[in-house]
Amino acid sequence: MAAVKSKNNQKEKSPFWGDFSLVVKRFIYDERGMETAEYMIIGTVMGAGMIAAVKYLREAAVDKFDQMAEALDGSKTP
Repeated sequence: MAAVKSKNNQKEKSPFWGDFSLVVKRFIYDERGMETAEYMIIGTVMGAGMIAAVKYLREAAVDKFDQMAEALDGSKTP
């Protein structure tokens, strides 16, 4: 929607674009949304930490089961 000329030949701003710069300024300086970004970063770090922990625990569990299997194989009687 382009600017419309009024009766006295002055340029009027459209209802949306006239306040658009004000909307952008409010959006930039508004800190209420920062909590969401912070929670997203914390969740990402926690998720990566959990994946690393599960990977480490998986390897440790596999090693332990291998040790138990070897111990059981060595104790078998022919």
